Amino acid sequence: MMGRKYPDWLLVCFILGLGAGTVFVNLAGGEWQEQAGGMGKLMAGGFYLVQEEKWELMKAVTVQRSAEITFLVVIGLVPMARILYCALSGILGIAVGAVLSVLTCEYGLMGLPVYVCSVFPQALFYIPVWLFLAGAAGRKIRIPVRFAVLGIVLMLAGIWSEGLVNPWIFHNIIP
Repeated sequence: MMGRKYPDWLLVCFILGLGAGTVFVNLAGGEWQEQAGGMGKLMAGGFYLVQEEKWELMKAVTVQRSAEITFLVVIGLVPMARILYCALSGILGIAVGAVLSVLTCEYGLMGLPVYVCSVFPQALFYIPVWLFLAGAAGRKIRIPVRFAVLGIVLMLAGIWSEGLVNPWIFHNIIP
């Protein structure tokens, strides 16, 4: 890939996407930011759910994350997997840049800590799975059972923290 190593390209695509997402939100104007505003209060609302609604949230997060992981595994099997992972890294950067910009517009300098709180617990579990799948992309190797089990455990821990721990963090941090 033009003299650079694959992990370098993943990082470059993510950084370019981060810049693009930030520029998009800042150029989109106040109307788009108002429509996307209130994100922090929406995320904090999970703390006030009753037990049945919390289980529905956990089920929805499980379905979404399972679909995402399945999509990443399938993409890793196609011949142009590394190029697709670079594109996904750029798309992820766009999403991060946009959300970070909206939260900065909404909370000012507290936007960065609010963003970190929104992804902190589950990112500790999801990022290693994503990096492993990105590293295995395009290789003709079988994933050992112990790595698959570890990936499932990490994903379940991420789902648990996203559904239960994250709303508690938002309730205690966001005004």
